[in-house]
Amino acid sequence: MTVIPVQTPFLAMAGLGVEDAPADPADPHDLQGPGIHLRWSFPTRLLPGLPMPIGWPELGFTLYRREAVPTGDGTTFDLPGTQTLASDATLPLPNGGRLEFDPDLLRATLIRVPDAAFDINLLLDAYPGYVTLRFALPLRQATIYVVNRPHQGRGPRLAAVRGHDGQDSVVDEASHVGNAPNGEQLTVTGDRITHVRFRLDGLRMPAYTIFPLEPSTDTVAWEEIADLPPLTAWRSVRDRIPAELHAAYERGWTSTS
Repeated sequence: MTVIPVQTPFLAMAGLGVEDAPADPADPHDLQGPGIHLRWSFPTRLLPGLPMPIGWPELGFTLYRREAVPTGDGTTFDLPGTQTLASDATLPLPNGGRLEFDPDLLRATLIRVPDAAFDINLLLDAYPGYVTLRFALPLRQATIYVVNRPHQGRGPRLAAVRGHDGQDSVVDEASHVGNAPNGEQLTVTGDRITHVRFRLDGLRMPAYTIFPLEPSTDTVAWEEIADLPPLTAWRSVRDRIPAELHAAYERGWTSTS
């Protein structure tokens, strides 16, 4: 399940892959058949910090979709060979982004391998945890390139990357296991990616490519898939809700007429 905040944190859309989705989406009583559906949620009662309940939009709303894969070649950046770590355990990058490390793990790594403080490849070789690559602006897609670490003896070669939208939401992930003598690409894609977290064992990351998020939500590039109705009165929907739940639903319904 992927939850996407829409415009504000109080309106969210959740995409669910389910075994029992409507076979006929036009029929509100038909809840059978495999498929994917979207579930919208918004507060209908007063919440702390919210001036008023949102409720269902009085005039309804239109739902659009587009392919998540961006177009174009993106912009590729080489990882700098030398670096100056900031006091907050981050490493600024030339494109405005930054690498972020866990302060305790970073401190332990530099005690164990002091030269890693001046060599980003050596630091990533020695660092034992996930590293965050945070972007200056949200992306649609990010690709991390990995190659074999030189002079690697026995041991696994693997790389894992996760694309995130915000603090906790994982929108996509990719991994590679085994040799990468000629280089491999790990790509994550989503409607909005604020950062990726990656881990390397026996591999190095010489570069990465970013595909920035479009600055506009112009609907020309989107396909309209549903025109959702205006506000529905409680009396029109109550028969579709189990009787034992009527009291809970009716109290929060925007229109009870």
